[in-house]
Amino acid sequence: MSFRGYEKRFITWCFLSFCFLETTLLSGQSFSGFHPSTRWMKIETNEVNMYYPKEIEFKARQAFQKIKYAYDQDTTLGNHKFKINIVLQNQKVIANGFVSIGPWQSEFFLTPPHDPYVLGPIDWTDALSIHEYRHVIQGMNSRIGINNLLYHILGEEAWGASQGLVIPDWFAEGDAVHSETIHTNAGRGVLPSFLSEFRALQRDQIQWPYIKIRNRSLKDLTPNHYVYGYWMTNYLYEKFGSNAWKKTYHDAIRYKPLFFSFKNALKKNTGFTPATLYEKSIQELKAMQDEKIQDSILLKNNSASTIKNFISPKRLPDGSLIYLEDSYNVLPSIKIAYRNGTKKTQVIQGITVENDYTLSYPYLAWTETGTDARWANTTYSNIFLHNLQTHETKKISHNQKYFRPALSQFRTKIVCMEYLPNGQSSIKILDFLGHVLQSIPFGDTQLPTFPVFEKGDTTLLSILRGNGLSQIIRINLNTGERNPITKKQNCIISNLSVIHDTIYFSSDINGRDNIYARIEKSGSVYQLTDNSIGIRQFTISGQELLYSIQSSRGIEIRTRPLHDEWSRVVNYFDKDLPIYQNEYESQPLSTVTPKPAGLVNNPFRIFSWSWRPDQGGTSFQILGQNVLRSIQGDLGYQYQQEDRSHNINGS
Repeated sequence: MSFRGYEKRFITWCFLSFCFLETTLLSGQSFSGFHPSTRWMKIETNEVNMYYPKEIEFKARQAFQKIKYAYDQDTTLGNHKFKINIVLQNQKVIANGFVSIGPWQSEFFLTPPHDPYVLGPIDWTDALSIHEYRHVIQGMNSRIGINNLLYHILGEEAWGASQGLVIPDWFAEGDAVHSETIHTNAGRGVLPSFLSEFRALQRDQIQWPYIKIRNRSLKDLTPNHYVYGYWMTNYLYEKFGSNAWKKTYHDAIRYKPLFFSFKNALKKNTGFTPATLYEKSIQELKAMQDEKIQDSILLKNNSASTIKNFISPKRLPDGSLIYLEDSYNVLPSIKIAYRNGTKKTQVIQGITVENDYTLSYPYLAWTETGTDARWANTTYSNIFLHNLQTHETKKISHNQKYFRPALSQFRTKIVCMEYLPNGQSSIKILDFLGHVLQSIPFGDTQLPTFPVFEKGDTTLLSILRGNGLSQIIRINLNTGERNPITKKQNCIISNLSVIHDTIYFSSDINGRDNIYARIEKSGSVYQLTDNSIGIRQFTISGQELLYSIQSSRGIEIRTRPLHDEWSRVVNYFDKDLPIYQNEYESQPLSTVTPKPAGLVNNPFRIFSWSWRPDQGGTSFQILGQNVLRSIQGDLGYQYQQEDRSHNINGS
């Protein structure tokens, strides 16, 4: 047989094998990710193909509003525009999102973070849409020059690999944080908590060089690339304007010059190298140093080999200290430090989205996450109870989405927040077996966080977040009546607790994370702390204030008496603020008509085709999947040089 004849048969074999693979995949769909009962819808426009479950159409339109405005108006990195597939997921309890280039697709996980210090009071769908679509803009404007050639020759994986080779992660994430900050009423760039690690390092007169901060450390405290990346990108935006990074980004993507493209493009266009830009931007971040703090340190990290965090301190009836310990090299655990100096691990926590617990002696309550046994894209957050006297731990809820459990004064009920896949939230009252005793629903744009019992377990307090504003409300469990305790504020209000007639909470309302107290009888609000690093987690025990605070070796626990603090009355919370709107918020929700989505309009798409050198020969591989990732496949051809053999494989 001639080689030409063999080649002809081989090409025919490849074609038939690929057709067979396509047919097999389309007829044998595996629902390992999403439940088959999910009714998928699709918004299809020039800007995006957005897939989402029908029950969250309001969230989909909200996200599309932000995306369309950015697509139409944002040219700060260039004018290259083309469509992307976006999937909105509503079954995961972890707040996150991502954009991938190979395949060219984005996914949003719409369950919001329940700790407001993660992102501020901003609406999660808004923040996620603005932040992640900034990554889309980065991606669209990276498919030029060599990257565009690689895309057409080898597919999206090669394009993505090339972009990742020249664009550092600190720029990608710092630029996205900058976008979420300037286009909303919050964003991480304006949060005092976002800078707490840098401020702690500054207090101890530590400033790591760029090479160390870039590569991170498990031994020393090094803020991540979101933090220093934001300050580096923001410094140039403030110095040179909204197009500050456009020329640098395009030169780097085009490999101008060929070696160390980003570093040299930055130097050419701004006069800075990454190292000098880091040094200059950090100089702008000078913390106001407090006078010497008289507070006593109860627990701190004495290890020189790792970072340790001691958080959520509380007092037990015998005066012992209970707290949560977390570090890089051990699992988080709740421990007790006895008055004689000994320490004991009480219970090890599982994976959780809430690094905290609540105490009503002898019970501890916290949440842990778990994955559905069948559907990989469905996760849960369930409540665990631990008895300090019997050392018994039990899981009282199953396959639920519960957050922030708090125990009642009489230790017969548990209050928590529930966030459902349809975007609705509610406050649930449970018994100690996990049975629902009462449910208090809230609207689409309202998120009730940190619910706590007060006044003999007949009323609740909660922090209500919505439209970028926060306020404390009281709920009567007998009548359902809801009354505001504070006015709506464009700030974080968090870590709510109540003792007798005093409501305690933390807030960043004056530009620092500090603790406040509101006396019920007078309505007066007192500022109890004033610290430049910031205090967020705390407990009041009699006349003692216990709190966690960031240090250069991790988070430590301090204590101070409460006496003179009751003289500092503040009026920050006395006036209602209007709902903030910028150019993103002022856009009307789209009237585009969604379509049902399924296998027909959720097609299998080939995104990478690459010829790769292989050990002893060469290989060619084709990769593909559909948008919902319910169908995935690859087809490969290998040629072995030694015996001149050919092999085709697929899955």
